[in-house]
Amino acid sequence: AFEAGNFASAEARYAALFALLPHDASGARTDITERHAASIYKQGEAARKDGSLGDAARHFARVADVAPASTVRANAQFDAAATMIAAKDWAGAARQLEDFRARFPNHALAADVPARLAVVYTEQARWADAAAEFERLAQSTNDSAAAADAQWHASQLYEKGQPTSKAAASSAYERFVA
Repeated sequence: AFEAGNFASAEARYAALFALLPHDASGARTDITERHAASIYKQGEAARKDGSLGDAARHFARVADVAPASTVRANAQFDAAATMIAAKDWAGAARQLEDFRARFPNHALAADVPARLAVVYTEQARWADAAAEFERLAQSTNDSAAAADAQWHASQLYEKGQPTSKAAASSAYERFVA
């Protein structure tokens, strides 16, 4: 079913096969888990290609529930967040990206998290959180113009925030000038 591109059927069959395996068959269990996760991920890719962003995001997110230790889990979680951003599901994207950052701080895709969270938090009017992400961007780039731009955005977003953010805005403007 997997090789034929019938990923929903493959998912069901891998789940049934997994249930039949003895607990001491760790190698086989790992292989089946990986194929199970891949069948779910492929459903997400197909749904995204068809423009069904909500379905795609749900499939990508399901990988973490069904196969949390699979090798595809990090990419699936990141793709879930990206698809949620495209669908303007800001709260879902924030949850996925925050969890991704906590679980996979050294993953190659982790460098893209601050920019995406900055957008997500801005859309949610979470000014201080968005500002903090822009500051992360400013600190992580070697491009001085991009760093200054990110620091400027951070300063402006802190200024939009609650009165308690005013001190943060002032400090952020000082970092921008520096």
